[in-house]
Parts: sequence; structure tokens; C-alpha cells
Amino acid sequence: MSADLRPGAEALESPKPVTGASEVASHWKAIGSAIGQTQAAQHSSVPAESWTGAAADAASAEIQALGGKLSGLSGQFATPASALTTWEARNSQGIKTVEGLQTQWDDAIAAYKKTISEINARAATDKEYNPASDLQAAESTLASAQAPLKKSYDDEIHQLSDAANTAATEIQKTSNDTIPADVVKGGRAAVGAELFGKDMPIADGAAEWDYARTKAPQLRDDLEKAANSDKPLTEAEVKKLQEKWGDKLQNPYWVQALADSYRDKHGKDANFSDMLNRLTVNAAGSSNLPAGEGETRNSFVNSIGNAMVLATGGSDASKDGIATSAEYAQVKAGLRGHDGKTTIEQIEHANIESFKSTGDKVYDRQRGDSSLDGYQIFTQATGFAGVKNPDLTFGKGVYEGGADSLAGKIVEYDQKHPSMNAMNPGAGVDLASIVHSTDADDKAWKLSHDPLQSLFQLSDTPERIADGSAPSALQNAEGTRLMHLRDFLNSNTSFDVDLPEGREDGKITFARYLAGNRHADDVDLLGNIDGGEALGDMLNDASNPKTADVPEPPASDKTAHKIWENDRLTRAAIAANTMAGYQDGLDYSHSAILSDPDHIKGEDVFGHKNWALRSWMGSIISPYVDDLASEMHNSTGEGSMEASSAPGEGHSGHMQFGRDIVTRFKQEGGLLQDLAFDQPELESDGGTKKNLLDDTYKRGRMPALQAVQVAAYTGYMGDVYDGLQNPDYHVRMQKIQGANSRWTELIMRLSTRMRTRVPRLVRRLTRPIGGHVKLLILLSTRERTMQPVKCPLVGRLLKRQRKLQRGRPLITFSRRITSLRAGNLIRRWKLNRMILCKMA
Repeated sequence: MSADLRPGAEALESPKPVTGASEVASHWKAIGSAIGQTQAAQHSSVPAESWTGAAADAASAEIQALGGKLSGLSGQFATPASALTTWEARNSQGIKTVEGLQTQWDDAIAAYKKTISEINARAATDKEYNPASDLQAAESTLASAQAPLKKSYDDEIHQLSDAANTAATEIQKTSNDTIPADVVKGGRAAVGAELFGKDMPIADGAAEWDYARTKAPQLRDDLEKAANSDKPLTEAEVKKLQEKWGDKLQNPYWVQALADSYRDKHGKDANFSDMLNRLTVNAAGSSNLPAGEGETRNSFVNSIGNAMVLATGGSDASKDGIATSAEYAQVKAGLRGHDGKTTIEQIEHANIESFKSTGDKVYDRQRGDSSLDGYQIFTQATGFAGVKNPDLTFGKGVYEGGADSLAGKIVEYDQKHPSMNAMNPGAGVDLASIVHSTDADDKAWKLSHDPLQSLFQLSDTPERIADGSAPSALQNAEGTRLMHLRDFLNSNTSFDVDLPEGREDGKITFARYLAGNRHADDVDLLGNIDGGEALGDMLNDASNPKTADVPEPPASDKTAHKIWENDRLTRAAIAANTMAGYQDGLDYSHSAILSDPDHIKGEDVFGHKNWALRSWMGSIISPYVDDLASEMHNSTGEGSMEASSAPGEGHSGHMQFGRDIVTRFKQEGGLLQDLAFDQPELESDGGTKKNLLDDTYKRGRMPALQAVQVAAYTGYMGDVYDGLQNPDYHVRMQKIQGANSRWTELIMRLSTRMRTRVPRLVRRLTRPIGGHVKLLILLSTRERTMQPVKCPLVGRLLKRQRKLQRGRPLITFSRRITSLRAGNLIRRWKLNRMILCKMA
């Protein structure tokens, strides 16, 4: 390098001192120490003791969780503080090193200048002296002295840079490990949401809501712009909206914040539903799309459908949504809208009312495509979302109000517009659809065109909640939703129904209407696209007496409290009306001149088209088989076709039927006979060919008739067992005869009426019944002290009865017959006459 005459301070610029670094590091340490000294951090493992109850438990758990987070957070400050202090010390050391190099640099220049001065003085006095070589030597000496100094300087600066990078990396890593950088960009609310996490639902829920409300105006403006477009959105525009907001439209906090923001901008009476409907139409585009474009549009329509469901207060119990939905269910009662007063429940109610207000509004589309009513848009979008995500459910508000509820209005819309039914060959679903038929969405596309499919699909209990694995907050929310669903199903339609012959036309319960009277007089519109699978699932969930009761609502909420008081009766009433409705469906007559449209190879057309609903009937009837047996033996209703319920033993409800409807159940073409046509495909026999109870079927349910038979035999033998336990002869006799009287007709009807339908299953079903009853009556006359050892037959029977008490099944099935083990023993009775005679 050439000699550099610049002073050292200029040639070797000194690093700037880090002003305030030690102060910042001390401040960080102080913050960490202060956080660590808070009561929450100090006592993170100690539960609060002065407050008790469910609310206390939740708050106590959250305080402990906060303590753990604060303890961890307090420790996070030490690392960056130490890194900052270390860097400051290294920088100070570097400054001193550079200052030393600068001094040496200046000394070298001073020596050079001195040498130059001496050379110049000699040249001035000695005319023969040539200074060129000495000047060159002096410059070379200076350059040689400066070169190592410059190298040392460069090395020091590089080391200081590395030290700064190391400190910055440690600080940034600690920061990102605590709160990621992209979250920090979202502001204070986003940081709070990230910091608290799902293990602090109360704090995290508040932070999530605050963050959603902060960003909701951006979401609102983007969606409004798309909804207000006077032409369909391009595929690129739809894709951009989906990428930017698709996940937010599947988050309950964001959906309610969007609705709240929309009303904040346009007034409290602004129609949120209208904006969503117009957005959906523009996002769906034309029915005639280029190849591959349907997937893009369907994806965003699915997100809008999710938003519509969540707007009603719905839940998402899927793997990706269950944590957020559970947290939302737990904290939403404490959240408020933009005005600080409006509750989430009020926002949900306003959303539901807006969906009702636009239900009959017509939305025009491009030329060539059919216009759509608001209810069509709502049911297609939500139905599509429900099929794509089976763990999605409506909120309870959808069912509140009976016939005036959103659910009731959708049913009424469907009843008024039978041409909209997707079972109708002329419905023109391609032109009147916001969902496009694609390979990935073919099933969802078909199901979304039934106006009631969304109601059925989004009203059953998700598997993750049904199996009890969901958080308690979500379990309670689902229980409350089911309670209001039951109240809706047990309320009457707003319209009169033309019932089959022998029944009085008029308003009937929604359960009865949906089970068998929806468009049932038109064979072309009969049934459901999925065969009644979603409908049966919903009715089974609603009627199931084994589902846990929900916590008692506050007495101040008189409506909810009344529904809660009647909930057990309502379940039984839904089961009864489902059975009655199914029988209605079987009894409709579809006249034809040259054919028999009522039967397909001997099978009633109603059951044939509702094959999945028929399968569910076994599950719906089985828990109430005791009631059915009692009603068949001695109907508590008058001679009518009515179905209802009455208080049963304990806290249960008891199905009640008019004598005429019970008679129809038993007759040719009745409910019990139709069940025999349910013959699902066997998936596995469990490795035991003679035991049908361990068989599994592809639909997950045993044949409907078999399910009812199992329940009937189990109930019968339970009554018998109870009778045999009584030490008093007369009471034993009375109980055994009572069991015989109560159950015989049902068991006989489940068998003898079915022989022509499923002969392989029931051909020999009733052979043992008569002898079985005689044996049980005989046993009831003996003392309880009789020795089974002396009577092998009786010993076997009593032994099996004792197994019943321990919960073991008393019944076994073979593939060719269905019979009681006790019945098999009775056949041995003929070989043991001498033993029985001696007993008598």
C-alpha cells in the first residue's frame, strides 16, 4: 500500500461508544427481576384457596398458568441483557485498541515528516545532493509501518462486527423464541394473543378478540369492496382474498369482529348477511368456468360458508379448530363489541336475524345463470362448509323461536319451494349453484344443493365432542345447542301438512315433518340426497336419552329454564315423533295407472329412498324399546295417530302413542316390518361366526331390526331377572307374568311379522318363546334356595341370569337364527322332562 498521510483518527476511524447500552441492559434485568417477583410468578404452583367453585377453578388455573409464563418470561431478559453488556465491554475494548493504533499511526507519520524535513534541509544546502532516492525510501518506510497498523485495525473492526452480530443474534433469538417477529408487526394485541396462548383461555381470548377487532376494519373493507363489485371477481382476485383472509373467516373471534365492525361503519341495523351474500355470488362467478378454476372459487366459498356458520355462534371441533372454539366458548360471555356494551351473544343474534331478513331476497347473476334467493346462498354455502368439515355446527340461536327461528324459516322456505329440492330432476342445480362440481368437491357439491342438508349436516354432534374428549367448555356449549335443537324439533311447523289417510291434517312437530312428511306425497321429491344419513344422525343425537344433561340455566332466563326443565320429555317426544313421521312416510300413497310407485321389489319406496334414515331408526328406537313394548301391550294414548311423551320413572321421559299409530307399526307395511330391509354390508364378523353382536358394518351400525331385537331381548330378560330375585312367591309370579305380558307382543312382532322379509334371520326366532315363558313361570314357583347343582338346566339359566347383573350380554346370535341362550336351553327341556317334573 502507499503511504497515507491522513491522521490516525481519520485513517483509522474509531468505533462509536455504545451510549445507553448498560442502562438498557440494567433496565432489562430490572424488568425480568420485577416480573419474577410478582405474586403470580412467585406462587405459580400454589392454587388460590379463598375462592371456590367452577369460576374459581378456571381463574385459579389461569393465574397459575400466568405465573408459569411470567417465571419463564422473567428469565428471558437475562440472556439479552448479558449479550448487550458483553457487547458494550467488547466495544469499549475495541475503542481503546483502535486509539492505540491511531497513536502508532500518527507516530509513524511524524517520523516520516521528520525524515522528509531533514532531506529537504540537506537538499537546500547541498547542490549536488539528489533527494529522490531518500524521499522514496522515507515513503516506503512509512508505508511499511502503516501496513500492519491497517491490518490490525481491519481485524479489530471485523471482530467488533462479529461481536455485535453475536449480541444481536442472541437478542433476536430470545425475542423470536418469546414472540415471533411477524407477530410483533401485528401490534400490542397480537403480542398479547401470542404470549398468553391456549393454556390461558381467558387472557388469550381477550387478547385474540382485541387483535381481531384491531384488524377487522381491513378485513371488512376488502370483503366489502369485493361484494360491491358490479361483476364477478376474477380467479386471481378470489385467490388473493382466500390467501389473505381465508383462515380468518374460519376463526370465531374474527368473524364476530367483522360483523361488529360492519355495523360500526354502517350503523347497528346494517345488513351483514346481505354483504356476505353478494360476496358469495361474486366469488362463485359463472357456472361456466375454465378448467381448474372451480377449485379456487370453491375454496373461498367454503371459507365464507364457515364464516356464516360461526356468525350464528357455531363451533368448529375439527383438529385445527377445536382449541380456538373451546376457548371462544369459555370467554365470549365477557367480550364486548366496539361500543364497549354490545355482547357477543347480541352480535350473534343480530347476525341470525340478518340471515332471516335476506332469505327471500333475490340476487341476480350473470346472464345464463339462475338468480338465487338468500336462503339458497346461505344453505349452499353453509352446507358446503359442513360437508367439507363434518365437525362444524350451528350455534344454538339458529333453533331459538320454534317456527320463527332461522331453522324454522329454512324448513318453511324448503316447503314453499319444492322445485329447489335437489331430488327434483328439473332443479337445474348447475345454473342455480354457488358451488362448482370438481373432482375434489363432487360429494359436497351434490349435498349442498338440498336446502335442508345444511340444517341436518350442521346440527349433529361432532365426533370429537360425542366421544367426550373435547374441553368442558365446548361440551357444555354443545349440550346447550342440543337442548335448543330438541326444543325446535318438538315445536310445530308454521304450515299445515297434508298427512296420509287416517290422520288429521294440520301443523305437526318438525321432528315428525322431517322424518317422513317432507315432500312425501311426491315420489320424485321423496327422500334425501344422502339417503337421510345426516337427518338420522341429527334426530338420533337429539333424541338420545343417554346424552348428559346441561347445567341448569339461571332462573332469570325463563325461556331457557323452561326448555331445560322439559328436556327429558322432549327427547322422548322427538323419538316418538320420528317413529310416527317415518310411519307417515310409509303410508303415503303414490298412485299410478301402469305401475306401483309405492314399492320397489316389495320394498316401500319411502324406506328405499331413505335407506340411511331407516338404518338410524334402529339407534333411535333402541333406547326407548321399553316404552314401545309398554305401548304395544297397552297404549296410553287414545285411538289416534298421535305421538308424544309423558314423565317416566325418575328423570326420564316416556314415549306415548295413540292406539292407531301403534297398530300401524305392527301391521303389514308398518315401521317394524320396514326395518327388516336394512341389511348393511358386513365389514367383519369379529372372528366369531355364531355371535352377531361383535360384527361390524361399513356404516358403523348393526341392522336396524337387529338393534331393536337386541334391546327388546335385553329389556325382557332384565325384567325377568328382577322378578326372579324376589323371595315372595306371589310377587315373583306377578313380575314374571308382567314381563311376559309387557314384552311378548313386541318380541313376537319383531319376528313373526318379519318371516317373509328376512327369513334367514328370524325363521326360528319365536320357537323358544312359549316354552321359555312356561319355564320362567315354573321357576317363579320355586324357592330361591333350590340347588342348581341338582337341576343342571335351572342352574345354567340362573347362572346366566347372574351374568346379566354383572353387565354381560345374555343374548347371542347365530347367522341363521336370532335367539336367546335361554331359548336354546328350553329346547333341551324336551330332553330333561324328568328333571322338570321332579321340580314341579
